[in-house]
Amino acid sequence: MSHDDARGVISVKNGVFDISWNKLGCESNFFEVNRTMGKMTAGLEGMFVRNPIWVRPQNRSVISGHPLGGCSMGESGEDGVVNHAGQVFDGNTNKLMDGLLVVDGSIVPRPVGCNPSLTISMLAERCVRLLAIRESWTIDYDTFKPLVQPNN
Repeated sequence: MSHDDARGVISVKNGVFDISWNKLGCESNFFEVNRTMGKMTAGLEGMFVRNPIWVRPQNRSVISGHPLGGCSMGESGEDGVVNHAGQVFDGNTNKLMDGLLVVDGSIVPRPVGCNPSLTISMLAERCVRLLAIRESWTIDYDTFKPLVQPNN
């Protein structure tokens, strides 16, 4: 897991999504990760094998199991799609669209450098908690107690 420079561009060409990313996988962090993994493997008396797909630069690709961005958080519609609570801005204004929320990984504005599952979950839970507060709803947290209580 690592950061990338987020230089990729997604566009639609002739009705088909196109992803273009100049020099994909050539950022220095990819090489540093390989060097570090090689050192760790040597320390464990193992043999580090680089990803064989990456031997030829034209074959490089990266994987994202958790696409981030697309509806990024911002202070207003000028610099984001949603606010800190997942509420959607109405265009390039500070006005919010009533009742419309985005609470998934798309609100994370950039790669976080680790598996983002817990970050996405925390943001979704926070957005729902803030919605409940705004709407004066109550959440019965006792319902969600673990089934097995730890021994003290």
